[in-house]
Amino acid sequence: MKRVMTSLSMLIFVLVLNSCEVETKSETEAPLIPEMVFVKGGIIEGKDYPWAPPIGNFPKGRCVQLSDFAIGKYEVTQEEYYSVMKDEVVSVTAYVDGVGERTAEFFVDSRPSFCKPNNPPYHCFEGEKQERRPVEGITFYDALWYCNVLSRKTGLEPVYKIKVLEVTSVNFSSHITSAEVEMIPGANGYRLPTLCEAEYAMRGGDPKAPDWDFLFSGADSEPGRERYSINKGLDPVGWYQYNNKTGVSGTSDSDKENNTYYSYKGTHEVGLKKPNKLGLYDMSGNVSEYCYGKIDWAKKPKYTGELEINPVRIDETGNNRPSYGGGWNSGAISVHSFADNPDSYSTDGIGFRVVRSRD
Repeated sequence: MKRVMTSLSMLIFVLVLNSCEVETKSETEAPLIPEMVFVKGGIIEGKDYPWAPPIGNFPKGRCVQLSDFAIGKYEVTQEEYYSVMKDEVVSVTAYVDGVGERTAEFFVDSRPSFCKPNNPPYHCFEGEKQERRPVEGITFYDALWYCNVLSRKTGLEPVYKIKVLEVTSVNFSSHITSAEVEMIPGANGYRLPTLCEAEYAMRGGDPKAPDWDFLFSGADSEPGRERYSINKGLDPVGWYQYNNKTGVSGTSDSDKENNTYYSYKGTHEVGLKKPNKLGLYDMSGNVSEYCYGKIDWAKKPKYTGELEINPVRIDETGNNRPSYGGGWNSGAISVHSFADNPDSYSTDGIGFRVVRSRD
């Protein structure tokens, strides 16, 4: 692996992206804009939930007010990501002793996904559109960069101020692996959801509706299997480790045809399962999705019951980035949970969807 950092002997050069099998639009066409769904905000009084100990972002003793926002109807797809990120260059500047400042430029990989044709062990599912599979193989910072570029190309104000500190290149695939990031107050562009926004949308946006207490986004658990890895209650709304071949859960870990540990690895075209109450697809399963935050999961927040308005969790000692919803390689027990990922992490199971604030 070749790691290029802000360090000694950094030169200006450009990496040429390799081609892939995804069908794309003309280079001169405008970027594809994700379809958005309006979410009415509200006040959430935390409580204990029947399916688990107090976990998530609305535990008993916490009171949160969220403003209205819009969120992607689907996870960002491979064609949407490419249409925004093609030919996108990032610069990294470093001071070299005896030489002074030097800048290196990189094309960010606009076709980063592992789940594509002719890339074993990943499977292409018959009848599904490759370009409509969710993008994955990206870092947290790649997702932020996409949000800013999409905002700029659509005439909106970028939400993030990003100073790139490190770019990592492996086999001509470059990703942003370290950066300083600030949110710009009042910016109207695209961004990642906060932890609270993600859970609020995932649970249907109405704390008084039955869906709010469902184990999965848009579907409740199979009775008695809330803490099991195989759960047929997830089948109507999500792709996960034990139904990724047919959409119907297998019966045991040893059923290799219905366990992605052994076979049928990879994402599915977005929107093939049923949506949740808000009309959002794949909020449980397919790919886990990045949220905006910086988390120290060893630090347990203390809530006083005082109203928090649009909270964003940034822990001073945090060094991990949250994602939610689980993916095609997750057991059912993980599909409703929040995970933590290193800044530079890129994998076949994490993607994202975008949000915009609505005043």
